[in-house]
This record gives sequence, structure tokens and C-alpha cells, in this order.
Amino acid sequence: MSATSFDAAASGRTENDRGQGASAAREIVLSLRSLNKQYERGKSVLSDVSLDFPAHGVVAIIGPSGTGKSTLIRCINGLEAHDGGR
Repeated sequence: MSATSFDAAASGRTENDRGQGASAAREIVLSLRSLNKQYERGKSVLSDVSLDFPAHGVVAIIGPSGTGKSTLIRCINGLEAHDGGR
């Protein structure tokens, strides 16, 4: 799964940001940078995932079965150890 898979869903744009232009301050409560996870050597489940989660609004992580959505959430909440990134 690449970082671009999640860019649209977690772009950080909320209803409150629309129409306020680039000058609107955006508080980020969770930031992931270059997150990587492999269950088997050489088989990446998450590869270089970078996301910012805004303080306000709703973020949806969507995609087909087997693309790493649950693994991403498990890495965020500490149920799975990630292999790289922060």
C-alpha cells in the first residue's frame, strides 16, 4: 500500500477549512511519516505511508479488502509494531 492510497481520505480538509484559503491554521493531532510494515520478509503491507490527521472533522480510511486498512489502524493504536517510520 502506498502513501497515495490514503492521501485523499486523510488530506486533513474539513468542512471548516473550506473557503478559508491557505491561511487557515490546521491543528494536526496525529502525524505518520514513512510508516512501513511487513508480515513476511519482502512482502510489504504498508510502504512509506505518510498522513496527517486533523483535530476536527472525520477521517475515513477506505479501500479494497487486503490493502492494509486494519494493519494501519493496528499500527496507530499500538496493537502491531511497525517496521519503520514514525
